[in-house]
Order: sequence, then C-alpha cells, then structure tokens
Amino acid sequence: CDFLTTNKGKVTEVIQVAKNINSITTKRREINGILETLEQLKLQHGIIITEDDHEVIESGDHTIEILPIWYWLLKRGN
Repeated sequence: CDFLTTNKGKVTEVIQVAKNINSITTKRREINGILETLEQLKLQHGIIITEDDHEVIESGDHTIEILPIWYWLLKRGN
C-alpha cells in the first residue's frame, strides 16, 4: 500500500499507485497488496490510481476502484 488517509487518527482510505496495470503480473501485485492492507485494517474499500485505467473489482467483502489520476483529482475537488 502506498498511501493511507486518516481522519482523527483513524485510517479512512487505502490508496495504491501504479503508472499502469496492463501487465497481469502488475495488476495482480497491486490488487493483492491493497487487499492485504484492507484485510489488516478491516476496511472494505480501496483505490488504485493509474495513468488511464478505470475498473471496479469486487473481491469478497472488498471493493477496489481502479481510477485514472485525472478522474481521481477531479473527484477530490468536489
């Protein structure tokens, strides 16, 4: 996991960053890394920020949003 956001000392968001996840090896590594962190922190939602990929992955009780950086930045501006 690359970044954690917190609110009043509690982790609220897990963020992984990769230029792209075109390679199945890279995609698997990024997803497994964020899932491991979500499990440890008992969170359900994580984000993988990439250059231009967009996808939602459901894995058990966890949801991972794969978002292009421009979209994530615009979403944050609201």
